[in-house]
Amino acid sequence: MSKLDEAKERLLTLRFWLSIAVGSFLAIVGWIANNYKEAENILIISAFCSLALLIIAILIINRAIDKKSTDIGKLKK
Repeated sequence: MSKLDEAKERLLTLRFWLSIAVGSFLAIVGWIANNYKEAENILIISAFCSLALLIIAILIINRAIDKKSTDIGKLKK
């Protein structure tokens, strides 16, 4: 497999994990919106901590996608 194909496959994997992270973020936001009145405080705090971690993960994955896209552009030349 060429380096270009490997880079494209890595990019696809990163995009997959980005979509998983965004989907998880939206699911937790939806859960908070539906359950903030009935849920225990520890669950709400845990949900917000999870959101913070997911935001960090999304930013890291997005940075890796940008870097990999740049690498693919250089490999094509």
